[in-house]
Amino acid sequence: MKNCDSCNECCTVLSIPELNKPFNIACKNLCNSKCTVYEKRIDTCKFFNCLWRTSNWPDWLRPDKSGVLLTVTSEPNQYITAYIKHRFALTKKVRRLIKHVGNKYPVTIREGYK
Repeated sequence: MKNCDSCNECCTVLSIPELNKPFNIACKNLCNSKCTVYEKRIDTCKFFNCLWRTSNWPDWLRPDKSGVLLTVTSEPNQYITAYIKHRFALTKKVRRLIKHVGNKYPVTIREGYK
């Protein structure tokens, strides 16, 4: 599995009810691009599935570089959510990738995160 390094898009984009964290707002535990409670983070964060981290996709597709965060959810049925930062992030390559993963799983697209 790849290392996040300085990427923390999931800490901003995702809604996390257990932390009362709304969609598209930075987590209160995020400081200087790092999680301040990483060792004791909640299960929602611990088991979050960023497809870039678990794939062999190139570095330019890392969410903070591409403006696209792809996640997979397995409950109750597997589906993928593509969070798109801005319309310019939807390049031909990204569209092809979304189409490719969409051949296996349903894909939901959410646009306009910060």
